[in-house]
Amino acid sequence: EDGTIAADTRYYPFGTRMYVPGYGWGVVEDRGSAIKGPDRIDLYFDSHNEALQWGRKKVRVTIERPH
Repeated sequence: EDGTIAADTRYYPFGTRMYVPGYGWGVVEDRGSAIKGPDRIDLYFDSHNEALQWGRKKVRVTIERPH
């Protein structure tokens, strides 16, 4: 099951699938106020602790554009 990603929808419209190493596939389903530009995304985790364990990372994602 794909995870949820928040992104700047000017660059990545809702429905864009991304593969994030260490996280897996996710879909842009949200936009966060602090998520600006093409180089920043926010990943959804089930718990605050999981998010803290992930932390901030710079990774190269694979983007699958919606059809």
